[in-house]
Amino acid sequence: MFGTRAALASIQATLAAIRKDIAAMSASTANSLANLQAAVAAQTTVTQSVLTLLSTMAAEIAAASPTGDNPAIDAVVTTMNANAASLAAAVTANTPAAPAPAA
Repeated sequence: MFGTRAALASIQATLAAIRKDIAAMSASTANSLANLQAAVAAQTTVTQSVLTLLSTMAAEIAAASPTGDNPAIDAVVTTMNANAASLAAAVTANTPAAPAPAA
């Protein structure tokens, strides 16, 4: 009978240790997810800032040639607009779809 109690105590101690490990892993996963979400938010902010910068600069440069009589300026504006469109398309293409809501 004594051996059974000792075995039960050992099993209970093992289960307690497993529960503790699971709780630690869960907390670690939650922290990792929060860090990942923060990094994605920061990257999104930077990406949007770059798109705004490119669009604003293109508009300002275009304003220097309002009649379109300067092909060099027009070419720069066209290139900047194409770069902004490429960046926006790349972000869209590499952004995973939102997960479906849980049922």
